[in-house]
Amino acid sequence: MQYGMRIRGYAPGCQPMNGLVKRMDDYTGRYHDILEYDRKLTEDEIEHYSLDLLRPTKTYETETKEVRAYGRTTNETAIYHNDPITGRRSCIGIATGVNKAATARIVKNRIEEHKEETK
Repeated sequence: MQYGMRIRGYAPGCQPMNGLVKRMDDYTGRYHDILEYDRKLTEDEIEHYSLDLLRPTKTYETETKEVRAYGRTTNETAIYHNDPITGRRSCIGIATGVNKAATARIVKNRIEEHKEETK
């Protein structure tokens, strides 16, 4: 579970330590820091330390370009994941083929795999 620090940043006594996995920078500028825990914090902890429970929405997008390979022209589709917490965009796969239906199926399957991997 991830929580945003509204009032202050990471420091001794400023966040619960039980179950804390890591501290991350917040690239969106909404929070001082992002904290990740291996457990759900209690309502008392959330209120006492002025934290927000973050429920990120994973978004995906694709970019297709024409490439020439082995004497043929084909389409190459890059699949990107946009992380709402870090603000980073990362390529999670590339689908290449001349059949648009097959490429769409590969893209859909890779996105589903990524969702399972990052649960």
